[in-house]
Amino acid sequence: MLKEIPYGRWRQYDAQDTVRFFALRLNEAGMIKSGPQKIIAQGTDWRFLNELKRELKG
Repeated sequence: MLKEIPYGRWRQYDAQDTVRFFALRLNEAGMIKSGPQKIIAQGTDWRFLNELKRELKG
């Protein structure tokens, strides 16, 4: 998958949507018990990513 995404395009993707998508898939497969919203609320900290995006916009 990483080879298919051109360098620099990662800035266009929303990290929260990505975490929600994969958490939902793992929940459906029975690999995790928590739902996507709980995982996002308890297991993510977007401050670093938001600051990085802000600096790169320049």
